[in-house]
Amino acid sequence: MPIFSRQPPTNSAEENPLVPVLSLLSSKGKQAMYAATNNGALKRRTWSGCAFNAAGRILGVTIRDSARAARTFDTSPEVVSAFIRAWDQLKGPDHRCTALLREAVLTVGLFTEPDRRDGAESIAESSLAA
Repeated sequence: MPIFSRQPPTNSAEENPLVPVLSLLSSKGKQAMYAATNNGALKRRTWSGCAFNAAGRILGVTIRDSARAARTFDTSPEVVSAFIRAWDQLKGPDHRCTALLREAVLTVGLFTEPDRRDGAESIAESSLAA
């Protein structure tokens, strides 16, 4: 067994409900969220310490609502809401959910941009996948 082996938080990308919604987020948003995951556990079900708020702090912006998150991360309020639904529904302690977020960002790619199809169609597909 290799010295640095560890069991990942999930067995595959398909099991991580954050992957579909993160694929809709801009590279700016994914990079800021990834950086935020390296600063400790993020919180769910609150704006204070949540993924968007922590990512905003990385960029020097205070995020207190979906509209501000959408503007800051070059996305739509629908994408922000889809992420929040998936994030808030995760089970387990905050540190595990933060690890799932980090894993999901790396799975979709730090520098990838979302497919610019009809936003409603993309969100509907990501909601069904989650």
